Amino acid sequence: MLINGSEKAIRLVSPTKWQRLQGKRRFITLLNVKDFDYAYPILLRIQKLQLHENPKYSAIYDKSKPNNYQLLINLASGFEFMGFFLGIAF
Repeated sequence: MLINGSEKAIRLVSPTKWQRLQGKRRFITLLNVKDFDYAYPILLRIQKLQLHENPKYSAIYDKSKPNNYQLLINLASGFEFMGFFLGIAF
């Protein structure tokens, strides 16, 4: 989950050494939802809040499921409008 060119290094350590480490701990939360259509607005809002806090991660959020879903909805609505307009025209 690091950006390309980041100076942070990833190291694997034993659980005992992990307990002795000092510093600020950060967490990654993975979400699994039963109904994505229902949870989509909430997930998009969470993503926008996270992007506001960490703008350097915009490349990661561009490839996320809520973002791809939004692009698909926009594309489908364009086709729907075109089909309706062409149906009236012809």
